[in-house]
Amino acid sequence: MAAFTHPDAFPQATSIPLGVIECNASDAAFYAIEYAAQDQKAAGLITSPLLYAAAAQTAITHFSKPGAPWKIQTLANALCIARPTLSNRLRLLKGLMPKTRELLQTGQIKAEFAKILLAEPSPTRQENLAIQAAKSMMSTRELYRLVHPGYEPPRLVPKPRGRTTDRLGDVAMMERELAEQYGTATAITLDEKGAKGSVELAFHSLSELKGLLDKLDQQLQTDTLLKGQLNLSVDNAREANALLLELGANSDPELA
Repeated sequence: MAAFTHPDAFPQATSIPLGVIECNASDAAFYAIEYAAQDQKAAGLITSPLLYAAAAQTAITHFSKPGAPWKIQTLANALCIARPTLSNRLRLLKGLMPKTRELLQTGQIKAEFAKILLAEPSPTRQENLAIQAAKSMMSTRELYRLVHPGYEPPRLVPKPRGRTTDRLGDVAMMERELAEQYGTATAITLDEKGAKGSVELAFHSLSELKGLLDKLDQQLQTDTLLKGQLNLSVDNAREANALLLELGANSDPELA
């Protein structure tokens, strides 16, 4: 509340309309961080992964209590994103040098560039590569090669275990882009002719699935493009029985 009502927040505004709702800590974190980020993006405003990471770190500190700390997984569940995605964003706060953070914050380099630069062990070279990327039309693959000199681009490789589908090296970049955009592990597969394929988006809880559906609803414009099967995985017989019980496939609570 203090941030919104601070005189520097809206210096030209004579009044500031605010809506206040009562919610728990998880909902508060979601509306303050993920919802706000999506709202800014929808409005055409520049959003910074550094601001997102700083807000996430603040939420962890704010909502942690003695004996009940908020862990990264707790916040990831609240934000409806995967834990690795949140961890990678938090790494930007600690792994980027000041000049690199400045270029990312001002939009002179993309978040994808910043994530690649995290792997550069030399602080000075990291900043120099960030400056070079900001000044030139460098691609993410070119920057990756500079940070990883021994890098070899992926090639067409058959999937193991006799599967007929292939993974194309050309789509590896798209997989990483989708993983960042939707906050979860992503796999793109095509058949041998490239005529049929699938896009797999992983989720590990009902809240993550809801988050994926919300993002898909905002992103997709053609309703009929979204078709496929919803696969629910379990790790053991107990989970299988519990899932079937909650889905309504059986009504015997002893099986769970």
